[in-house]
Amino acid sequence: MQRIRRFLRSLTARMVLTHILVAILTSIVATLILALAFTWLNRGISASDYRGLAVNIAVSWLFGGEDGHPNPTNSPFPDGFTLLVDNNDRVVHSQGDTTCRKGMALADCGTELIDLPVGERLYQQDGERWAEVVLPFSRGEEMGLDGMYIIARRGPPGSEPSLILGETLIYGTGRFILVFAGAMAVLSAPMALILSLLISTPQTRRLSRIAQTSRRFSEGDLQARVQDRRQDEVGKLAQQFDDMATALEQNIHALRDLAQANAELAQQAEQSAIQAERVRLSRDLHDAIAQRLFSLSVSTSTLPDVIQTDQEKGIQQARIIAGLAEHTLLDLRALLVELRPTNLMQRGLADAMHTLCSEWQSAHRIQVECSLMLTGKHLPSTVEDTLYRVTQEALSNVAKHAHATAVDVSLVEGQKQIILSISDSGRGFEVPEVTAEGHFGLNTMRERARAIGGSLTIESVPGRGTTILMVLPLERTVMVSTSLQEA
Repeated sequence: MQRIRRFLRSLTARMVLTHILVAILTSIVATLILALAFTWLNRGISASDYRGLAVNIAVSWLFGGEDGHPNPTNSPFPDGFTLLVDNNDRVVHSQGDTTCRKGMALADCGTELIDLPVGERLYQQDGERWAEVVLPFSRGEEMGLDGMYIIARRGPPGSEPSLILGETLIYGTGRFILVFAGAMAVLSAPMALILSLLISTPQTRRLSRIAQTSRRFSEGDLQARVQDRRQDEVGKLAQQFDDMATALEQNIHALRDLAQANAELAQQAEQSAIQAERVRLSRDLHDAIAQRLFSLSVSTSTLPDVIQTDQEKGIQQARIIAGLAEHTLLDLRALLVELRPTNLMQRGLADAMHTLCSEWQSAHRIQVECSLMLTGKHLPSTVEDTLYRVTQEALSNVAKHAHATAVDVSLVEGQKQIILSISDSGRGFEVPEVTAEGHFGLNTMRERARAIGGSLTIESVPGRGTTILMVLPLERTVMVSTSLQEA
């Protein structure tokens, strides 16, 4: 049952039913045309065409037709009469408009019909064309009567179509259409079925191949192609699909290559960043901690001799060693703060910034005023990381170079941009000179800002401190951050 339903819903079934319906409708239309044609042809009917009607009426007598019956209303020739006469000119059977009836002699009812010549002829009566038919009726021998003949006089044919097939009369538009349309439908429906199957099956197979190829392509088989090179509509559709599949395959390969190249670039950038961070940490360890540890090593190695020779001087040197150890510990704590990005992920930007400022203040004993005005909306992780890292780098530079007593950190989020400002009360510097020297920390901060579509400016006056201002347009920053994350 399901197979039958699937078949009826298929394109093949629809095409077959359409062909059969077209064949039936064509049969009906053709029958109507034939009916009009026969109606028109009946107007020019010849005398010999009346012979079939006369024979048909005579044959009806053989099957017990009623004598003296008037012409039927559905007769193609409503006017006139037909007589069946024996060899003694006596009426055996009659039909139509005549006074002659069965058993009467022609001499009593129609003397003008005696001794008429055998044959058919046309004549005029009351301004209309009539026909007269006289012919022997050989089948009268079946009734035991020899020498019987038929006499018929008929007027013009009626307005409805009629057809005489042998001894069968088809008269009337309804019967004509019913008989002919039925016959033509019976003959044309099987032919339409066969032809539609022969025509539609190859086409549906081609369409099914396009559908199967499309499904294979969508499932990941990028090599799937229809390969139908015919120049009809189905072939053009298949070729367009193949061209589209080829273009998509090329685009997919190009995207894969691009994604691989981006991954390699990202890996290279990550390795470069790691290497740069290692270089910076190595320099910081060398410049601060390593040198102080070396000083501690030298001082502690000579401390016993100094104590033996001069106890008071030994106490002073011990205090110096303690101070060096304390400063070394503070520098080490500062490096540990820089190496602790987990605060940002665990606590969020606001808490991470407050923690960074608080720990930096404790490590370097420099007053920090941290002011944050955030809306609480979600910011991309690359933006938060940039804000955190730039703040971290700026504070590190203050601790190393500024000799400041106070620092102000301000972060303000607006509708279209977010502004980070870090100001110190240190000794300041000449911006062009420091920029020309390619200061590593300043360049790193600029690169971080540019990477997400922002800008970073430095304002500093010797003896009046330094201000670092970073502006990030939020809409552009979000788009750039999203593209970096996708890459």
